[in-house]
Amino acid sequence: MRIKLRTKIAVLVLAVVVAFLCANVIWESSRGENLEEAELLQQARALSANMEAVWEFMNKSQDKINYDSEGNFEFKGLQCSIAGRSVGAFFSRDTDYTVRYVSDTPRNRADEPDAFEQAAIDAFRADPAVTEYYAFQDVDGQRIFRFAEPMVLDESCLSCHGEPAGTIDLSGYPREGLPEGYIYGALSMDIPTEVFEKAAAENASLNLGFSLLLIIACVSIISIAISHLVTRPLTQVQTAMEDIGEGTYSARLDIPASSTEMAVLSHGFNDMAAQLEETHEHLEDLVAERTDALERAYGELERQSTKLEEANAALTEENQYRSDFLAMMSHELRTPLAASMAFADILRERGADADAADAARLWQEMETNHKTLLTMINNILAMARIDAGRETFRPELMDVGDVVGL
Repeated sequence: MRIKLRTKIAVLVLAVVVAFLCANVIWESSRGENLEEAELLQQARALSANMEAVWEFMNKSQDKINYDSEGNFEFKGLQCSIAGRSVGAFFSRDTDYTVRYVSDTPRNRADEPDAFEQAAIDAFRADPAVTEYYAFQDVDGQRIFRFAEPMVLDESCLSCHGEPAGTIDLSGYPREGLPEGYIYGALSMDIPTEVFEKAAAENASLNLGFSLLLIIACVSIISIAISHLVTRPLTQVQTAMEDIGEGTYSARLDIPASSTEMAVLSHGFNDMAAQLEETHEHLEDLVAERTDALERAYGELERQSTKLEEANAALTEENQYRSDFLAMMSHELRTPLAASMAFADILRERGADADAADAARLWQEMETNHKTLLTMINNILAMARIDAGRETFRPELMDVGDVVGL
């Protein structure tokens, strides 16, 4: 598959952006949970401080509450624990928070701790350095933040909970005989998280929307920058290369001012194209020269072929002459030779009985044939020397009449 560079870069940038967006969502989610916990913890601490202030105020105001202006004691039943419980009830009535004072040795069954509160009391007693205990829990399908602080008996609490054990205190309950500093129970608070979660979700949605807008803007800017700085110049390079591939060697690139790298690339491409054009023109001239030389060589070859054909025809004709000459000479040579052989046979047959006149005539015929044969052989040898170029021309004076007479 041929995928364009712009598409590859866009996919890569989009993948990186999506990865960062997912990481940001995860981070924001974790951060939102931490912020929610910190805010709930801060509110719980503030409310606890207010409740402690009410408790402290009621503790310090007991004398004013139980004594009249003349110094007579009259217990009004308004202890600090009762005041704190009442304030917590009023606060819970006007809000969706729940505030309770709990103890594992309660004087009222309504103050018995649940599992979370008992775990908090145990943690406070196990380690006096632990001053708060909190966690998120799902209660009746609602997620709440639970917070607890230890209730430590101080000196003012011993009148109701200290020594001697079993004696009845002012409120009518037997004393437990507990020492000062004992962890009697815990201040427990339940804060629903729905409002905080809704606010966190709205904040996360706003952050996500802003991040998406920012990402879209960044991707658009990057896309425009890549198009201007990379893909558009590379497209021009591709177009110029295609033109050169189709034979348009005069193709050149405009020198871009977008980047130094593209300017260097354009200069290099133009230099290469100029060299290629020059080389192509040189090759065209060289091809033209070679074509002319080949045409001349072909013409010369045709002329040589014509000469060879003519020479071949001449040789053929000459061979025919020689063949005719040899046939004729063989016939002419056989004639006197056959006659001489015939005369020689006749003389051999007659022997001594041959007539002298007749024998002389036969000998004369034989001599004539022999001379004729010798003359023909000499002529053949002379023609062979002439043909071989070994005969020397020697001009001599001679009588034309004698030549004609011959």
